[in-house]
Amino acid sequence: MLLDLDGDEWNNVMNTNLRGTWLMSKAVANHMRSGNIAGSIINISSTSSLECGLLVGNSAYAASKAAVNQLTKVCI
Repeated sequence: MLLDLDGDEWNNVMNTNLRGTWLMSKAVANHMRSGNIAGSIINISSTSSLECGLLVGNSAYAASKAAVNQLTKVCI
């Protein structure tokens, strides 16, 4: 539950799921740009990003996966 989640748990989930995806996407995009490589970056998310009720009590996970979806849609 959101009220039971402490800051360290929140940060751990966000750092793993969102920051990790951001760092990898950034590294791949830089490689693609510097090598003039055309292509797409595909990130893996979860249905929890769309239906938070699927993981009752796991608000950080659902929020992080929703953020991954939005990050992936951003133009580089």
